[in-house]
Amino acid sequence: MMTAQICDQIIWQGKRYSLYCEPFLQYQLQHKDKARQFAFLHTTTANWRGYRARWEIKEDFLWLNAISGWVWQEQGKPKYYRLPQVMGTREPVKATWFSGTLILPFGPLLRYVHMPYASQYAGEIRIKVVKGKIEQVNDKRLDTAMKQKCLSSTHQKQ
Repeated sequence: MMTAQICDQIIWQGKRYSLYCEPFLQYQLQHKDKARQFAFLHTTTANWRGYRARWEIKEDFLWLNAISGWVWQEQGKPKYYRLPQVMGTREPVKATWFSGTLILPFGPLLRYVHMPYASQYAGEIRIKVVKGKIEQVNDKRLDTAMKQKCLSSTHQKQ
């Protein structure tokens, strides 16, 4: 069984949400030279990616505001890195490398699942992003029957 993961955080329309995806992974895959240089260490099974990031949607774009984590050094000692060391700037970075769907769960937790990004909430906001630009937003709320199913399956396991 896998461990539920500590989520990155995102600010959208002035509210903070957990983020049920990993936009920075696309950066790592597209910039393998830098990804090797910044091989983040996982220090807990609740954070296999080894870093925590804070994102924001503003001006119709996805921005990386902060990232931090432990990185192995050639000398064999880990060092704590933040946005300036990873991205070369202290300023937020427009995430033009990312295309995909951001998932922002909200509302009461209906069913806890001990796996990455699998717990069920009352609703979720899905934001389609193409090269960092926000293209579409869908606000999905579970209907009453689905909420009851989630709640009853949770109570049956207890």
